[in-house]
Amino acid sequence: MSLKLTQKDGVTIITLCSDMDMEEAVEVKNCIASVVEGGGYQIVLDFSRVQHINSTGIGILAERLHYLRTYAGDLRLAGLNPYLQHIFELTHVRSVFRMYATPAEAVQSYHPYMVAA
Repeated sequence: MSLKLTQKDGVTIITLCSDMDMEEAVEVKNCIASVVEGGGYQIVLDFSRVQHINSTGIGILAERLHYLRTYAGDLRLAGLNPYLQHIFELTHVRSVFRMYATPAEAVQSYHPYMVAA
């Protein structure tokens, strides 16, 4: 498995450990479904180890965002390098996702009034 799950302040962080090709995208889709089945609706995807994403991956992320929002949840992205940010801009989905420099910042965004330790 090329995903790593951690919990922080009630938020599930999914760290992608390789580029997001078709196989990885399906893995992310299934992982998010499992998190939701377990009652988790606040998710951060950590892209800090990812160099490339294809259109299938972007499509699945958009679909999972919609899926989470039907449960009043959200999917936030963190650690995207400039190339990945550019891909999200070119595909016109950058404005749909909340993006953060680090997973910690993305987690904190779910709890804006908590004081960081």
